[in-house]
Amino acid sequence: MDAHRPLRKEHDLVAILSQVEERIVTHDYTIRHRGRIYQIERREIRAGLRGGRVLWQAVPEREGIPASTQGAQDCTA
Repeated sequence: MDAHRPLRKEHDLVAILSQVEERIVTHDYTIRHRGRIYQIERREIRAGLRGGRVLWQAVPEREGIPASTQGAQDCTA
């Protein structure tokens, strides 16, 4: 018996297979992931974000996009 179901348009297979981790936002609105520092973009900053917890979604084709804001820039030199 084959219990597999076909993917529908609303299924995002890349997101489903991605790894999600929790990160803490520092006082300067950065988060760290795998030895790199990412600055959250100004337009994505919200009250209470400093010291808050965000979800980091490591997506294979879109590696390094924070899940909660979708707006961070790599500032590791």
